[in-house]
Amino acid sequence: MRTLLLCAVISLVAGPAAGTAAADGRTVEEKYQFLVRRGIFTGFADGSARLNETMTREQFAAVLFRLWELGTIETQPTYDDVLKTRWSFDEIEAVTRAGLMRGVGVRRFGPTLPVTVEQLAVVLVRGYGAQGEAASRVTGAVSPWAERAVGIALRKGWIPAQRDYTVPARRSLLVEAAYAVYADLHPESRDSEKPRIVSYGINPDATVTLKFSEPLDKASAVNRANYTFDQGLGIVSVTLSQDGRTVTIVTERQKPNTVYRLTVRGVKDRAGNVMEERSDLYFVSVVDTTPPTVVKVVSTKNTVELTFSEKLDPDHVEQVHYYVIDGGLGMPLRAVYDESRLTVKLFTADQTPGQRYTLRIFGVRDLAGNLIAPDTTVVFGGAGLAPAEYALADIRAVNVNTLDLLFTKSMKNVNLSGFKIAILSENGVSYDMSGVQYYVYRKPGDDLTLTVQFRTRTNANPGLFRSGRVYVAEVTGLPGMLASGGANRRSFAGNGAANPAPRVTHVSVVNATAIVVHFSEPVRGVTNSVFRLTGPDGNTIPIVSNDAGGTGAIVTSVTLRLGASVKAGTVYTLSFRSGVTDAPGWNGWKTEENGRPYTVTFEGVEPVNAAPRFEAAHAVDRHTIELRFTEPVNGSDLNVYRLHDETDGREVPIAKGEYAYYAVSADRRSVTLHLNATKTGPLRSDHVYKLSYRESGGNYIADLEGKRLDPSDGGGEVRFYGSDRVNPAPRIQAVEATAREVRVVFSEPVLGFSGQVHYFELVIGGVSIVPLSGSIEGEVVTLRIAETRQGAEGSIRISPDGVQGLSDYNGQPPETGAVRFTVR
Repeated sequence: MRTLLLCAVISLVAGPAAGTAAADGRTVEEKYQFLVRRGIFTGFADGSARLNETMTREQFAAVLFRLWELGTIETQPTYDDVLKTRWSFDEIEAVTRAGLMRGVGVRRFGPTLPVTVEQLAVVLVRGYGAQGEAASRVTGAVSPWAERAVGIALRKGWIPAQRDYTVPARRSLLVEAAYAVYADLHPESRDSEKPRIVSYGINPDATVTLKFSEPLDKASAVNRANYTFDQGLGIVSVTLSQDGRTVTIVTERQKPNTVYRLTVRGVKDRAGNVMEERSDLYFVSVVDTTPPTVVKVVSTKNTVELTFSEKLDPDHVEQVHYYVIDGGLGMPLRAVYDESRLTVKLFTADQTPGQRYTLRIFGVRDLAGNLIAPDTTVVFGGAGLAPAEYALADIRAVNVNTLDLLFTKSMKNVNLSGFKIAILSENGVSYDMSGVQYYVYRKPGDDLTLTVQFRTRTNANPGLFRSGRVYVAEVTGLPGMLASGGANRRSFAGNGAANPAPRVTHVSVVNATAIVVHFSEPVRGVTNSVFRLTGPDGNTIPIVSNDAGGTGAIVTSVTLRLGASVKAGTVYTLSFRSGVTDAPGWNGWKTEENGRPYTVTFEGVEPVNAAPRFEAAHAVDRHTIELRFTEPVNGSDLNVYRLHDETDGREVPIAKGEYAYYAVSADRRSVTLHLNATKTGPLRSDHVYKLSYRESGGNYIADLEGKRLDPSDGGGEVRFYGSDRVNPAPRIQAVEATAREVRVVFSEPVLGFSGQVHYFELVIGGVSIVPLSGSIEGEVVTLRIAETRQGAEGSIRISPDGVQGLSDYNGQPPETGAVRFTVR
């Protein structure tokens, strides 16, 4: 879709002059404390406001982000000096998208530079949409690009007259400006205040959004009669967001390169105050001509979930006659659209497990009225049995000797030790597998897919699956996979693409002492010694560590920690030594090109290793908090946190061990604080909580280079709301049994098991079985048993001792319901 110019972003009324008390009599210090309580400003570790100090551009961006309640999206870095790992990345990207702040050079934001008075004036004028208003004469020193904005800000009283507007602005000046904006955006306490449009815009999908100053009366907000476009542009629908502040308008198809004017009248707030008519809202048309497409399909028990590329017209997407499935299923029984996830779930008649179905889609359209392509079809594998069973859905040739196998459930916990695959035929002729070897592994980043790579005795990279030919393969040896009726067989087309040697594709710079090396395919054998990093002078930069996880780990990228800084404006060269191979270990990676060493170059960054900081926190559920850091850290699982309920004004105990369990993520960028449900909480959704950092007893958090966390200016505290989401108790989710082993898969990791087989009541073939031994890895408990016959029916449940001894990270005992299974 095309993204066209948004004519105007934000239109607000002016606030009080900077440097003075507001009409409510608050001093600058009181305004600052007011904004701190609402999360707009963050204080320093010593509790001071430091109003006479300057503020950096990234700190200012964070204030604007929270003040205008901007959203975040997944995006690539706009600036070379603000990478994704920087604590302010999301805030800087958001204010850039909104047009509030811009760079200071080509792909440079200057995050640590101070905010000047003239920069503040430019942002205020831009944010208030006052660029076209009259300006006062500027007598002090000012940059030519900022002179007009400074004049407008002076005339409106937003900033005081100065001899030099190029000097850094004090925090007190920023507090005054932010307070004025906040007062306009949050007039909830003034019941007589009329609702106002505080921002408006046209989106890439041609919908128009209006953001109001307060929650609206729904009946008036969604009344199409209250909105009128000129030039005969009709309105299809009007919706109101859950918080009651944002109106979304879907229009008829817009004309290309046309400026439309929108008039809004009659909209009320919840107190009944009617807005003043606005007829000055102009938009440049967005002509969406791209039809929606299906980007993902997942089948579960008698359902098919389709993920689309964009929002759809809800009046059409749930019409079941727009979907037809072959194989005797016909139209679905029901279609349910989830706009927030861009998904449609189709409920079908009983599917035949493992059968290949084709779904035809037509009549579905996006919000702009674009119809899905008439020949749209998707293929999925039937999934009609119990959740513990699954099927092979599809096989695709990746290249001449590699296949992707797609299944109907996650393969994360499926035992691959017995996996077998046989190529049965090529163009209908029996296929000779003699001398053919293969290697299977879980595809990184895709739990539903296994990747299989083939070779022969004499050739590690043969051309087996040729273009223009059709093959049939059979998969066996996976516990619980359907095999009856040929459900484990699939045909696939050959692929003539070569399978080149794995290679390094590019390098991303995390900071001055850390880089990420990206590979063209999954590889193994990564060590520090296989890389050689040199500067322009030819001197080697030492590599001190990596996060590959050992030479046997299969990875698609690796982070290298450097023993010296890579400096901005300098080009560095990375070359490679033998030792790394593809996932099976058959083909070495690329180390030479045209008889010369193969190299990848990149530029360094500012040689500053910024201290780690708190980045964000949110309540996963009523008893779980996830805290994210600006970079990987050590020590995040130590007793260094305090939790304060700011709504009730009380401390919430979260000490590790007695009140909580801390789980560190694999990349060390986050830690999950699991509060003990029997002792602490719940975290209420209408309460604001502050999680803060406190070094104690020699415990502290530091980055991987040893630099301690910086708690100043909010770096050691975050605020978040609680959650209404219930944290379910752990339960047995699936059971996979063979003649000598029972694998019990829990819904989440459990604590308290170290081989106590009496924690389970196991029955096979009507006979109680006492396991010989047991072990645990994450959420999977493996019980070893005396040999039993294949095909026997069994059941397993948690014993009373298990209820007492086992718990999830939140201290909740497991559910005791029995789960049935069949020995494979």
